[in-house]
Amino acid sequence: MRKLILAAAFAASTTAFAQGEDPSIVGFWKFDSIYTELKNGEKRNSYGEKPRGYIYFSPGGRVLTVLTAQDRPKPKTEAERAAALHSSFAVSGTYKVTGKNTYSATFEAAADENLVGKPVNREFKIEGGKLTIVTAWA
Repeated sequence: MRKLILAAAFAASTTAFAQGEDPSIVGFWKFDSIYTELKNGEKRNSYGEKPRGYIYFSPGGRVLTVLTAQDRPKPKTEAERAAALHSSFAVSGTYKVTGKNTYSATFEAAADENLVGKPVNREFKIEGGKLTIVTAWA
């Protein structure tokens, strides 16, 4: 079993929250790292040592994510543009905190159409101004 770890440092927050929403997750979070942890404990940085991007949880239950790998070359050809998609991730949709340390999101738009309409459940924790999201791999 592998798991995906998304770590984001706190960037900014808002003060208005939807009723029943966990205010701890609301705000802009800058990606600090993203890696896959294998069963043997080995970590693989999927987007490099310093990925670029943000995840935003709005007070109204919207989630937006834009993520790119570090040091991506600027594409000059159509083939390079297509390859660049493999080093980026973007989704938008809705989310709801479903437990003390869990949320569920459903994406309405995504760079990868396979993600649209499928609910995903994530575990999260916030410690010292850092959001960590854990995704179990199938």
